[in-house]
Parts: sequence; C-alpha cells; structure tokens
Amino acid sequence: MRRVLAGLVTASGLWFAACSGPTQVSGVDPLTTNTTPPTKTTTTTPARPFVEPDTYVDKSWTYKPDPANGGSGAFVEVPRGWTETKRDTYWSDFLDPSGQVRLRVDVTAGLTGTDLQVAPAKAAADELNRVNAADGFRMISQRTLAPGGPTGLGAAEIVYQFSRDGQTVQCTYRFIGIDDITQARMGVYYPASEQTGAEKVLGAVQDSLQLAG
Repeated sequence: MRRVLAGLVTASGLWFAACSGPTQVSGVDPLTTNTTPPTKTTTTTPARPFVEPDTYVDKSWTYKPDPANGGSGAFVEVPRGWTETKRDTYWSDFLDPSGQVRLRVDVTAGLTGTDLQVAPAKAAADELNRVNAADGFRMISQRTLAPGGPTGLGAAEIVYQFSRDGQTVQCTYRFIGIDDITQARMGVYYPASEQTGAEKVLGAVQDSLQLAG
C-alpha cells in the first residue's frame, strides 16, 4: 500500500457492554422458597485478550469519482480481522476481536474546501472542549509530534480518560496535517492496560494513509 499522508480521528461512537441485573418474572425479582435448590456449577469465560494485529488490509473512501484520472479519495490499511462497526461517508469505526480496542479513521478533513480544515493544534483543542465535560474526564497528556516518518507531516496528539457505564476508557487522538490544515484524524479507545498495543495500531494506520486527487 502506498504511504504518502497521515491522518487521524474524532472521539465519538464508543462501545461498552452493560451488565444486566437479576432475571425478573412479571417485572419483579424471582421469589425465594424454603426449598434448597440443586447446586449448579457455573463457569466464567475469561475475557478474550487483545492481540496486536500482524497483517493489515486496504480501506478506502471516495471523494470524487473520476475514472479517467483515478478519482480522488483517501486510503488506509486497517487491521485484518477487525470488524467495521460503523461507517459514514468519510469515516469508519473498527473493533478488534477481543472487543477491547476501537479504532476510528476520519478523513473528512481531507476533502478540499471543508470547514474542518483547521490547524492540527486547533483541531485538538476543539476535541478537548467537546469531551472535557464527560463523566470521569481526566487529561493525561498533550504534545506536538514533529514532522517526519513516512508522511512527513506533524501532528497534535491528546491522550485522556473518561468513564462510560462504570468503565474507564482511555483515548489517544492524533490530528495530523501540514501548516494550517488538518488532513485527517485518527483515534483509538482502549483499557489503559492496552495503551502500548493500541497506539502501535494507531501508528501503523496513520503511516499508511494516503490522500489522492
């Protein structure tokens, strides 16, 4: 896959599993009796561990079809075996097989002329303003990534935590662009214990992004 530009993402659209309470009958908890119920043997299935992907597959979004000139659009490589859980015109969410790490790729800003084409630092600040009222919000780090790597572009990165359905979720978001234009956005959401692996995935997808046309 060609590697030319890099990208990034927004933070909405997370996944969380809610725990159900006791089974109810006719809207109330089951009644108990003096009869001792038979002993039941229960087993707990351990959570499937997160495994860093070793292969990636192409994914693309089309801005403007133009068969004569190859058209215009955005192209990335995403982990093989990850499920695309949401897709819009210019962004998608992908969930790893363990259900613990979610990747978002948003290339809307790569469409020339959109009002999303702001400086990476401004895009990062806007994202923080959007999420800082979330339950359990905590800023972890914020930094500027110098130009370099396959893309030759710089980036603004933010890492933060928040709570959802009793779970603590951590997010690493990167806004990558050139000068005053954010070309694309990418982010990963994960348990804090999986930060290293999740950020490796983010880096691989970021390095694979191309904008054509």
